[in-house]
Amino acid sequence: MRFIEYSVESLLAESRKLASLVGAEYEPDAIAYLAKGGYLIGGTFSRFFDAPLIEMAATRSGDPAKRVVASVLQSLPKGIKRLMREIEAYARIKEKADPAVDSRSIEITGRYPVPKKAKRVLIVDDSVDTGASLLLAMGLIRQAFPNAEIRSTAINVFTASQKAVNVDWALYENVLLSTPASKDNREYEKFKALYAEALE
Repeated sequence: MRFIEYSVESLLAESRKLASLVGAEYEPDAIAYLAKGGYLIGGTFSRFFDAPLIEMAATRSGDPAKRVVASVLQSLPKGIKRLMREIEAYARIKEKADPAVDSRSIEITGRYPVPKKAKRVLIVDDSVDTGASLLLAMGLIRQAFPNAEIRSTAINVFTASQKAVNVDWALYENVLLSTPASKDNREYEKFKALYAEALE
C-alpha cells in the first residue's frame, strides 16, 4: 500500500490542488472540517473560496488508548510505524460505517462563529477510511443547515468507504497518509503550535 508522509507545506500544496479540483465544479459558501486532521485543509479551502469555517470534532471510545500508543509510536522506526498504520487501516476498512452502532460522536466545536445561513456546505477531511466520521459529519451539517447542498472532499479515500458514503472529490485512493496532525509525524509539534496559535 502506498504511503505519503506530509509536511505542513506539502499538505497545504495538496490542499490547494484539491481546492482547485473542487472549484472547477462547485462553489461552497461554508467549509466544514473534522478536527484536527482537517484543520490545515479546511483553512486552505476557506481562503481559496473566501468562505467561513465550521470546525467539528469527532471522538471515539478508543481515543484515550490511542493517545498512549501515539507517544510510543513517535520513537519507533519509520518502517514499523508504516506497518502499524497498514494494520490499523486494514482493520478499520473492515469495519462497517454504521452510525447507529458506531462508538463515535461528533459536534460543532464553536471555534469559529457558525454562519447563520449556508446554501452549499463542503465537508473536508484528510482521509476517509470507513466513512463513519463523514456520515456523522454530514448528519450534523444537515441538522444545522437543513436546506443546504452538502458535498464532501478528502485528500484520500479508501474505496471500501464508498459503500457507506460518497466522497465527491479526492486526490488519492487507498493511500496511507501521515499528516502533520498525526502524532507520529515529524512535524506534529509544528502543527500543534499552528493549531494553538489560531485560537489566540
